[in-house]
Amino acid sequence: MEHHGSQGTCRGDSMKYELITAADCAEQVGCLQKFPRGRASNAAIRDQILKPLVDVILKEREKMGFAPTLRGWGYVLEGLGICTKGDFGTVQDRITLARKNGMLPLEITAEDATRIASKASVISDDLETLIRAYLKSVPHEYATSTIEEHSGVHLELVVEKLDLVGLLKPMTDRYAIPVTCLRGWTDMHSRAALLKRAAEYDVPMVVLMFGDHDVGGLSITDSFKANLNDVFTATRLDAMPDLHLERVGLNAEDIERLGLLWIDGLETSSGKDLSDPGHKNHLDRNVQDYLKKFGARKCEANALLRDPKAAKQILLGAVRKYVSDEALADFEERRRLDRQSANQAVKKALAAIDGEVDRG
Repeated sequence: MEHHGSQGTCRGDSMKYELITAADCAEQVGCLQKFPRGRASNAAIRDQILKPLVDVILKEREKMGFAPTLRGWGYVLEGLGICTKGDFGTVQDRITLARKNGMLPLEITAEDATRIASKASVISDDLETLIRAYLKSVPHEYATSTIEEHSGVHLELVVEKLDLVGLLKPMTDRYAIPVTCLRGWTDMHSRAALLKRAAEYDVPMVVLMFGDHDVGGLSITDSFKANLNDVFTATRLDAMPDLHLERVGLNAEDIERLGLLWIDGLETSSGKDLSDPGHKNHLDRNVQDYLKKFGARKCEANALLRDPKAAKQILLGAVRKYVSDEALADFEERRRLDRQSANQAVKKALAAIDGEVDRG
């Protein structure tokens, strides 16, 4: 893909490439127009300035099958050339303001599960209703085999960004693949839990890794095995599981093939650029290796939020190396038969309940 100077971003398809800067986009649609101060500032003017950004977000949300996180929206807008990573704070503040004033629905962003309150004390449904509801859920829980028995391998997916969990959920659900979100460098609990799951299977485990194409994203992939080794003793397992790592994406060839947006510079969340010779980490070997191979540009995995089909295809290509279509079909047929058996048992149980009620 053609690469432009440090002031612009490069958007492309199979036919042409166009230089777009965040400033150009902001000027065209007014997405980052500054709020006036003092007497010139009022709610109506703020809403008017927010509207172009709101319109872009609502249009993009229609293309997605899930809601990104608040920070995830920053990556989506960065991919559109509307902002840079250094603007994420401003973008998030404006999205929050638009949610508060009703211009955007609250559910435009994914709810943080760590902030959800525990259940309050309530009066439940009556016992018969509860029993019926539980019985009807049984066919979805009953299983007599695992996909590992058909494929001969245990797959797990490790993603760098929470948005990828929702984006890839249709695939991970179908292939029964557990997903761990690193949110940067994973903590000890996540690493230990992954090793313990691997030890439960008598088959090899393959960890598919899906993250950003930048210095940090590639470093996470390279260092993950060492991170697992660090917690092995703490798990108290007898032996290290048979475990292999494979980077699924986002890879340079995917970016080129899909015409994804290369973002100039290696700006981090601090707003500083690793490609700047004045950056304290500029001379680090991993930074220099990255610059020699890819140049001062990056692509966030969140760029795939605008192309869910492509994201699923990338993961599917990796999964099919380990799980054949025949193995998947056998697993799904076994699950279908299990549900059929469970449904028959549930019908008998419900009929028995109805009989008891009639006799009562």
